Amino acid sequence: MQNYTQTILLIGNHASLHADAFIENSNQHKIIKLRFESSDPFDEATSNKIWLDNQSINTQRDYDIESLVLAINENKLPSILSNVTLIVGDPSELLYQAFLLAMLKEDPNNFRGINENESPSDVVNLFLYPVGMMAQDIRKELSNLMYCLKKHEMGTYLIRKEEKDLDSLFKLLLNSLTFMSIVELEDQIKGIEHLVSPRLSMQV
Repeated sequence: MQNYTQTILLIGNHASLHADAFIENSNQHKIIKLRFESSDPFDEATSNKIWLDNQSINTQRDYDIESLVLAINENKLPSILSNVTLIVGDPSELLYQAFLLAMLKEDPNNFRGINENESPSDVVNLFLYPVGMMAQDIRKELSNLMYCLKKHEMGTYLIRKEEKDLDSLFKLLLNSLTFMSIVELEDQIKGIEHLVSPRLSMQV
């Protein structure tokens, strides 16, 4: 049985564009993909699907934040993916937001206030800069998600690189993660920007 250094989850369409770069340079890391596929509007026999690698999960839930959180929880995805240590995706994609809210056990309509849930202790987010939003500050666009991440002290970093440079950055990142944590890599790899500090136990 192979022992993996990191288990990395790629969520959504943007991350899927770079899946080959992760898989080809995976080293000792396990790469898992999670994405949403809408039903065919011209075929009533089809349904929305959530894909976990090559396994499809049919769902009657719509593609909105509340429905996705329900679908993710109904299929116990936070539990199935509890060994994930790095989550990569575009935070403007609803599937990414919904998975994080489900993992943090947060209600998308009622997340303000004191954290009463146990937070994942060793999971880090790596945001891909949303396509088409290069001139905007995503921290303003995604204030609700950022509030929850700060509330749970979930370490979060943003990649500020052009799409054409991402695959080479991922190769460097994966090679480095074999012997260093992403917290240690923050100042080592140009283009990774700190957004939310992880809890102190991760920084030791």
